[in-house]
Amino acid sequence: MNYVLIIIAFAFIGAGLKYIDCAFDEDVFNTRIAIACVPVVLIVWIWVSILDVAAATILFAILFAVLLSGKVDNVAFLIGAVVALCTLLFVVDVLWIPLMILTIFGIVDEKGNDYVDRHQLNKSYRFVFKYRGGMELCMLGLCMFSVFPWIYLFAFLIFDGAYLLMGFYGTTRKCKKLR
Repeated sequence: MNYVLIIIAFAFIGAGLKYIDCAFDEDVFNTRIAIACVPVVLIVWIWVSILDVAAATILFAILFAVLLSGKVDNVAFLIGAVVALCTLLFVVDVLWIPLMILTIFGIVDEKGNDYVDRHQLNKSYRFVFKYRGGMELCMLGLCMFSVFPWIYLFAFLIFDGAYLLMGFYGTTRKCKKLR
């Protein structure tokens, strides 16, 4: 698959997931628009997953980490997760060992993020867990050992960047509403 399309798809999926999350969890964005985004994000997710096994592995590791960490907290995400899992079972191929490794690091990221929200840690640990850096480090290792080409580390960083930027945008909207 064309790497530019993978990067665009990862950016779109990352931003879309955070938009949906902010709409439901923080009441920052319109929930009707968020619900309308779910099938669009899901179609892009499934499309890129069907066409690229490495992309599918990374995206499903993110999904499993979120599911196994108990982070699916609204019906829109639950429906999307069920559809994605059905696609995994019947249509999509993944690299199972990298999927398991990434999922473990994703769970550590999610649990670590929860932990830093409730506890005081030094700046290094706080930064890594606040911004969920475990999966990035895992992707770096997987690319260093040639499990994935380097472009997938870049795509993953773009996914995270788009996710974080949408979150920052949501935070600025929320602050403006409070004024």
